[in-house]
Amino acid sequence: MHDRLLKNSHHLPRSNFEQDTPHTLQRLHILAPHRKTKMQYPHLLDLPLEVYENICRRTTARGLRSLRQSSRDLHQMTEGVFIERHFSAMEVNLSQEKLEYLDRVSLTAKYAGEVRAIIIEPRRLKGYDIPVSSECLKKIENSWNFSNQGGDVTMLARILPRLANLERIQVAHYLDPRYFENHRLRPLRCDTTGYVVREKSTALSYAFSVVDRAMQRAGPTGIKTLRAGARPSAGQRNSIGHLSLERPLPTPVFATLEHIHLVLEITPGTFGGSGQTLLSDFLAQAPNLKSLRLEFWGSSGEWLSTTLNNLTFPQLETLHLEAARNLHAPQLRAFLSRHASALQALSVVNLTFANNDLLSTFPLIFKIPHLHLHAIRLQQIAARHIGLLLFDAQGVITTCEACKQDLDANWRFVPGPLCPRGNFEVTEGELEAARKLQEALGQMTVLPWSVL
Repeated sequence: MHDRLLKNSHHLPRSNFEQDTPHTLQRLHILAPHRKTKMQYPHLLDLPLEVYENICRRTTARGLRSLRQSSRDLHQMTEGVFIERHFSAMEVNLSQEKLEYLDRVSLTAKYAGEVRAIIIEPRRLKGYDIPVSSECLKKIENSWNFSNQGGDVTMLARILPRLANLERIQVAHYLDPRYFENHRLRPLRCDTTGYVVREKSTALSYAFSVVDRAMQRAGPTGIKTLRAGARPSAGQRNSIGHLSLERPLPTPVFATLEHIHLVLEITPGTFGGSGQTLLSDFLAQAPNLKSLRLEFWGSSGEWLSTTLNNLTFPQLETLHLEAARNLHAPQLRAFLSRHASALQALSVVNLTFANNDLLSTFPLIFKIPHLHLHAIRLQQIAARHIGLLLFDAQGVITTCEACKQDLDANWRFVPGPLCPRGNFEVTEGELEAARKLQEALGQMTVLPWSVL
């Protein structure tokens, strides 16, 4: 074959074929397209570490696990990404199996210090059909027995102090609406802590109660962020019931909390008359808050009346109020006055004020000495007996379809399309926020309910 190629290679320099050298054979292989050669691909180990870690971050969990099992070198190179993806924010539910896994992680010095967040997912019937099989029912029964005996509270309370760098606990929303619609957790009887979870308590409320009781039993920790609930989605509520805030005695375990985000509702089957007091007492145990976010989707009670009157957080920098009704403008102004020196960001979304003279009282909310906001967001704000506020109408009401949808959304207590005419947002800093806010308030008018 080499002789045949040599006869047809007159176009190459003669010096390349005077001797049968490795260089000669290499050129011959290039000239022979029908001859298969072994291609030399770059190895993963040859890539820069930054590129390799970026590839690993974009890989699925199963793909990353397979890659780690392929060689010792790759296992060592993926260690940082593996810890980041699997231990920095751990997602677990309150089953005995998952809590035992979290317990083993907390006992492993290599991984315990890497856990920054725990995301609690309420137990759900993932992978099972309804009606469920007898095997699944047995698993559910065992899970109920574990929770009824207080096993989840005990294990979580034992785990939390071991995670020295834990900063955030989040109670996630439902991922399977079938569980939400068809099942309720049984009452929890745990005499050692003084708590009783009502029969009407949903799994989301129950999970929050377990976290609350475990934090109290564990004692002071370094947790800075507590979040529970989410905005409703796909026709399902993602709120925690107000009875989940009930405590037998005040405790100082929330002293380290700096950020609280709660999505609340009246516990099904109750009147919710104690909701205001329970929320106020709950938040009073976190005096060092820097960020407070409260949402009340699906609740018609006057949640904020007692809360805003009774609470003061000297270090509060960010306040977000969403989906509340019957709020009085003077109450909000008094709350902002007590926090004017530290407050930097204010967000008021989908709120209905009880004031009939909102056009005159709403601007007074922001005329507070020493209040210097850097970021302001005002969206879907209405007066209970008048209508929706517009911030760029210049005294002339010319409605558009988006404005009508926002008005209807506020009436039905759901998010709207957020027409720019009825929504104001500025984040450019103190001077720009003050200038644009003054301009928006000067053009403010009301879109009446009668246009619906």
